[in-house]
Amino acid sequence: QKSHNSMGELENLHQQVVNSKPKGEAIKEVLEKMRRLQEEAVHAGEEKVSLAMQAYDEVDNRIRQLDTDLKRFEDELKQDPNFKDKLENAEKKQDRKRKRDQKSGGAAGSGAGADSADMAVDPHEPVYCICRQVSFGEMVACDNPDCTIEWFHFQCVGLTETPNKTWYCPDCRSKRRSGMFR
Repeated sequence: QKSHNSMGELENLHQQVVNSKPKGEAIKEVLEKMRRLQEEAVHAGEEKVSLAMQAYDEVDNRIRQLDTDLKRFEDELKQDPNFKDKLENAEKKQDRKRKRDQKSGGAAGSGAGADSADMAVDPHEPVYCICRQVSFGEMVACDNPDCTIEWFHFQCVGLTETPNKTWYCPDCRSKRRSGMFR
């Protein structure tokens, strides 16, 4: 913008010189003003080039980082035949969490520390867990994509922290043991 304004002023001054043909001190003032505007335009252009180079470097660094991550991901995929299944389950889990958050109008755990009995409950808010209560506090998703409940309050399933590995709810664990799913 700055460069564009300077160039516009330069063009106006040029038209003024061409049309009125100033002499003596007047021409010196106009030429000095034109020189100053040209310097401002050049400086603004150099700033733009510098910003463009910085943006390019940032994008280039991010692309290199993504390439490195992709290579590491491909190596992990080659080494662990179950990695693809784990990734798909994680993606399904994230999709279910997003859907749950959209239904409840906020992020999971937005009522962290609140007791479900203390909260005013919207009758249209979805319920979860074996307790059939709304989302509150810390919750965990069952890793069975076909789980009928999907989300559970930590305290209802005896958890104190997020599981590090695949976690199945009590119902899905028993179905898994009986061979109803893998």
